[in-house]
Parts: sequence; structure tokens; C-alpha cells
Amino acid sequence: MVATGHSITSEGMENAGIIQYTQILKLQDDTAPEIIFDDPDNCIENSDCQEMKRFEIGATDCNEAATNVLKYKWTISTGDTPLKNGEGSFFEYPVEPSTKYTVKWSVSDNCSNTSLAEKTYEFKDCKKPSPYCLHGLAVELMPDAGMIQIWAKDLDKGSFDNCSSKSKLKFRIWHSALGTEPVFLDEVKALPEVISLNCAYLGNQPVNFYVIDEADNWDYLLCKLCKCSG
Repeated sequence: MVATGHSITSEGMENAGIIQYTQILKLQDDTAPEIIFDDPDNCIENSDCQEMKRFEIGATDCNEAATNVLKYKWTISTGDTPLKNGEGSFFEYPVEPSTKYTVKWSVSDNCSNTSLAEKTYEFKDCKKPSPYCLHGLAVELMPDAGMIQIWAKDLDKGSFDNCSSKSKLKFRIWHSALGTEPVFLDEVKALPEVISLNCAYLGNQPVNFYVIDEADNWDYLLCKLCKCSG
């Protein structure tokens, strides 16, 4: 707030008994509203690889009454392409992973003070893929080598992901012969695509069948009846 005016004195009126005057103060608000962001979470978990997100801000002005009548405008774009614009302190928009969205806001008070702000968002696929494996796969020991090879891709029976195409999925396989069962992403990614089993593993052999998507989300199934016979 800024107050404007001028000085009044009694100079030259020393003999007057009473001096009266009226002072008029003019107050001017020249402070723009202060913007506070309320950001959406950056995960997409819908099955169609698209999710409606709510973009929202708050703002405060010089007093509560002024804050209650602030005017909001927004624009959302990707790159140099505007997608939508409107008025209000919040809006919803469907977003996709690996795309940068820029939201620009303007907030004005009744004294024509305006604050401008913008923020860029990038969302990621957080949904695990859905593994489906073939149970009861029968394979024969190679007579000359005394072992068999089992490929992870041969266990696949319709695995899919919400965002990654089938051709982009990675398959891994784990058997107890490899040691400790993996727990973390790096351990899963380090698993082989194919394993070799010898005569020591005749009979039903349980294996874990892993699926990894492009965003490094992963899940697995236990294929209990992978049969190794000779």
C-alpha cells in the first residue's frame, strides 16, 4: 500500500483562534498477488497409458477480501503447441508419459496488479506390466550335451503392458541354479534371457518369468511346471 498527500501547517495564521482542516488519504495497492503451486503427482497408472491430472494453484493478496476476488487464467501447452486455456484456479487435463507439459498462470487483483508464473511437468508410467507364462513346458535333454536351454520368451503366453508395446517388453528368467532370487530392478535386469539346465535338474522345475517394460517397471510369475525330462 502507498499513501499520497501533502503537508499542512499553521504558518501565517498565528493569530487565529481555531484552525480546522480536512486531510484526505489516498491508498493505492501496487503489490501483485503471491502464487502458491499445488502440483499433481507424476505417476500414470491407468491401463490406457493416459490419466486425468488436476493442475491447481492458490494465491494471496494484500487482505482476505482482495484474495477472495482474485481472477485466475491458465494455459497448458506442450512445446510450442497450445493445448487448452481457461479461467479459474484449477483445471483437469489428460496427460501421457514422457511428454513435457507447460502450464502458465496469471492472477490479477482488483487494482490491476498481475502475477505471472509457469511450471513444466513430465509424467511417467508407474504401472507394472502383466506377465502371463506357459505352465508345463516340456523340454528334452540334448543327447549329446546332456542339458537343455530354456528361453524366457518361450514361456511368454500373452504378457502385456499399459504403455509399452509387446515388441518393447523384455523377458528374463530365474532358476534356483542362478543363486539368490532377485529383489531389485538392477538384479532383475541382470538376469539372463536363457538358462541351461543339466541332468541334475530332471523333473518339475519351478522358474520365475520376469517382464520389464520401457519405463523399467517389472513384475513376474512363478511358472511351476516347467518340466525338464530325459
